[in-house]
Amino acid sequence: MTNNFITNAPVTDTLIIVFSNILIMSLQAAIAAAIVMLIKKMFAKKMNIRIGYILWIMVLLRFALPILPASPISVFNYININNLDLSGKVSEWISVDTDKHSTDIQSLFTSSAGTSKSDAKNGQENEHSSQENEHSPIDKTNNIRNSTELPYTLEIGNNRQVDSTSPSHKIPKSTTYIPIFNKLSTHGILLVLAFIWIIGAISTFTYLIATNVIFALRLRAMPHITLSDSFAKLVEKIRLITKVHRPIKFVESEDIISPCVFGIIKCTIILPKGLLDNLDNSNPNAENFNKKTISCFNFTRNNISHMLTHEFAHIKRNDLIVCWLSSLICAIHWFNPLAWYYLIQIKKEQDLCADAYTMSLIEEKYFTEYGQTLLLIAKNSKCTSSSLVSKSSPALISAGITENRNTLKERIMNIAAFTKNKYRFTFIGILIIFIAGIFLCTSQVGSPRTAKERMKFDDNIIMSVTSNAPDSPGNINLQIINNNDITIHSCQLEIYTDNPNKPGAQLVYNAKNFNVPGKKYKNFDIDLNIGNSDINDSNLDNSNKVQLDINDFDSNDTIINSNNSIINDNDLQNAYLKFSYKVGFAFNNKSNEMWRSGNLTAFDKTLIINNWGAVSDEEINSFIKENNINAVAINRIYNFYTIIMFENGGWQGYYELYKDTKLNKLRSRKITGYGPTDSDNPVLRFGGTASGNFPFINFIINSPVLLALGDKIELQTSAGTIAGHVSGKAFHTMETRGFGNVNKILIYNKDNELIFDGEKILLKDVYFKPDDPSHQKIIEEKGYKIINQSPITYEIYFTSGMFPENYVIAYQSDDMDWKIPLFTYENTTVYLKSIVESNESPDYLYANFYFVHEIDKSPGIILSSTYINFRDNSPHSYTSNVYPERNVFSSAMNTVFEDAVSLRSSGPGDQIAIYLDRSMVEKTNGVFTVTLEGLNRIDYVPESQYKGFNEQKKKQIRDMVYNELIGSKDAAKSKDKLTGVEEVYATVGNKGQKVIDLNTKKFIDVSSKYVYYVSFHTELDGLLGPITAFVDPKTEKIIGVVPRY
Repeated sequence: MTNNFITNAPVTDTLIIVFSNILIMSLQAAIAAAIVMLIKKMFAKKMNIRIGYILWIMVLLRFALPILPASPISVFNYININNLDLSGKVSEWISVDTDKHSTDIQSLFTSSAGTSKSDAKNGQENEHSSQENEHSPIDKTNNIRNSTELPYTLEIGNNRQVDSTSPSHKIPKSTTYIPIFNKLSTHGILLVLAFIWIIGAISTFTYLIATNVIFALRLRAMPHITLSDSFAKLVEKIRLITKVHRPIKFVESEDIISPCVFGIIKCTIILPKGLLDNLDNSNPNAENFNKKTISCFNFTRNNISHMLTHEFAHIKRNDLIVCWLSSLICAIHWFNPLAWYYLIQIKKEQDLCADAYTMSLIEEKYFTEYGQTLLLIAKNSKCTSSSLVSKSSPALISAGITENRNTLKERIMNIAAFTKNKYRFTFIGILIIFIAGIFLCTSQVGSPRTAKERMKFDDNIIMSVTSNAPDSPGNINLQIINNNDITIHSCQLEIYTDNPNKPGAQLVYNAKNFNVPGKKYKNFDIDLNIGNSDINDSNLDNSNKVQLDINDFDSNDTIINSNNSIINDNDLQNAYLKFSYKVGFAFNNKSNEMWRSGNLTAFDKTLIINNWGAVSDEEINSFIKENNINAVAINRIYNFYTIIMFENGGWQGYYELYKDTKLNKLRSRKITGYGPTDSDNPVLRFGGTASGNFPFINFIINSPVLLALGDKIELQTSAGTIAGHVSGKAFHTMETRGFGNVNKILIYNKDNELIFDGEKILLKDVYFKPDDPSHQKIIEEKGYKIINQSPITYEIYFTSGMFPENYVIAYQSDDMDWKIPLFTYENTTVYLKSIVESNESPDYLYANFYFVHEIDKSPGIILSSTYINFRDNSPHSYTSNVYPERNVFSSAMNTVFEDAVSLRSSGPGDQIAIYLDRSMVEKTNGVFTVTLEGLNRIDYVPESQYKGFNEQKKKQIRDMVYNELIGSKDAAKSKDKLTGVEEVYATVGNKGQKVIDLNTKKFIDVSSKYVYYVSFHTELDGLLGPITAFVDPKTEKIIGVVPRY
């Protein structure tokens, strides 16, 4: 698991990121613990005791280490906790873009849609120019601003693929503050949880340290034991047997009933007071000592020897270090019950291992006596006099022979079944540890999981074909570059004389079962005329290309036909390449397979042979200036080919531009004759070519709604599908090499829903009228009764796609309606009508919004810009309390722009307009957030369902709920905890709102239901929320209660 900490984020945001990573670690460790419990339950009778302990140590590693090596057989390849992507989501919420120099000129370069290969399901894929951009020496940084010296100081856009998580490619989201349900934003909830976690962690850690420090101080006051001759000999004998040579101090205490060890650096064995009183009266040379009673204990010398050997076993095995680590883990993961369960289990396993180690040192005839030692301690713990009862809690970090009497039965059973072979490691045991370690203590490989991840992964697999000998067309070099971090395996490369689906196509080359490690490439020098191939492997980071030459061809490579007549100049134009590979491990043999195919010329990279090269930024600027070009977009394709789109008096065209590196001069071709943009066509083709080695297509997205909501572009061709992304600007260029003519252009939103089918926009068509009858019926209470109004705050996310290339002046925009849905709240959808230039000043823009409501004859909720003022229970007047927060936040720049927005107007009807500072829009590239306050949530019901709800009725309902939920149980105590703040009103349940039935304990959906809301606030509101119930107005009985978390 990778932790992406944001170093320049605020402290609270860093805390959230740390907490989210701790939560993922805790979930992963919990899964590992569950698997260990399952393994131990399945193999309880057959498992070596030490293997069981090591399995729990693996759980310790999962709790403690945020980063572990990746493995293709890690359990987390199949139980992918990282799909929660808490870190990614948190980073998105609090993202910090260190590049704060985005400019308006960038808009000319972001129009090039990032082309990638087709989805893995159809396998028809095209070479992606961004694959080379990432490693090309001409891959420049972003965004050169306008210059006073050069009117066109331009940056060649290299953003071939737009990150789908970028705010500019998301449907605007919102943060809603709804007093009725007391909800926090997601960021706020995480912040609260993070603070609770850090408080709990610090408290637990403080208690842990304080307890052990206090016990260490008490330890100093305990009387030291002077080693008598017999005791010294016994200790020395145990030292020799256990090979423990560290200095150990012995003390005695009245507060314990069996020996225990304390301390990591300076070990101290604490003995019960009086345990050694009669030791000298025993015969130290006897094989089995006579029983001598010690105080109220009935221990023999052998019993004492067993106890001490057990404690030495804890010291030898460094069990206290593991105990300390386990306790610290509990402090960090205190919220996870399995962390505390793990602490109990690890101590139990330590006792079992110490028992096994002790018995491995004594003769088998004394095994029974060792078990009796444990039973005697347990027995005496019940019968000890008050002088031996613990007067204070022992240290948390200690190890004794009877730490937990609850495990005594299992320990006795293990003693009864113990043989010395059970303590020794076997080959099978070591193998189990090794497999379990890889399975549990490794992280998932970075294998692509979702369709977008697969596309991104495949974009980093680059295939390049060049000619080794211009006079021998069949002599080629094919290079497969893996720019990902992980190996692709089970690769298969096939070359046919033609498309294998066509009759007569023959397989002429086949290499299979080879791997390409991450950040490396594999070279194939193939002469299809004479039937030889050399395969070279090289590390991408090594400029000295370490080569592994294979004479003729690899044992897995096969030249099916070596006849000169098979591959000739004409056939090479039709030669067809297929390449498949696998990533990671999958139970389904095909689920982790990806592949691509196409004409060999689709992978042709003969730029050096043809003397073609990329044009520099300065050369493009000079070319635009010298030719007086009114450039509207500049896109680079195939890493060297530049397309300059222009407009001239309403007519459009484009230049194709590249550099002849041999003559060091620019080559260009001008294509004109495209008329004014057809505004009725949402997507308009704008030239290109389907032939040659570098085919492409230009098109213009005319529809503002497609620019604002569009995310993925699909070009459907007869040879497959090419995928790209909406750049947010109108002009797009996409590569089409290997696919031929484009039949249809499709556009999807971020949820992968088709919104343009090649002919029409599939979004719901709306028509706003100021006198919207739905709105009028509600606010004038014609057939409906308004039961509640409450203010709502909403955040509107603007994206670059919402801002046009050129603005219309406001007075010329009366008929303009973009119909861009911004967000939906219950029965209301808010649309962006237009963004135009202010009549008063070009320094300001107007953003116009309107509200469309869908109501039926059921209870419901609408969001409105209108607030209804009542007098004598009837509508009296209408006002608009909406106002935008004047400061604007840009997540892309992590900057707040002050006084950048204000209210322009409201109405007529349910609509508003706001001013936007144009310079702020340009600096943020159109990506920022505006907060609208004072929106009015209106809850309404049909008049036929309405029940009067006066103050007397409110008190009656309040008392009923109080008696049902609080008054009947510990009334006095519960009442003391109430703050006195109560809420009782009629409302309509939010969509998705659920409550718990008090009788069935099941959830009940109260979405769009007319209810009474009753809430009692308590001192624990901040942690658990208020005590809240929903009441049925018809029966006046409780429907259910809101869970308190």
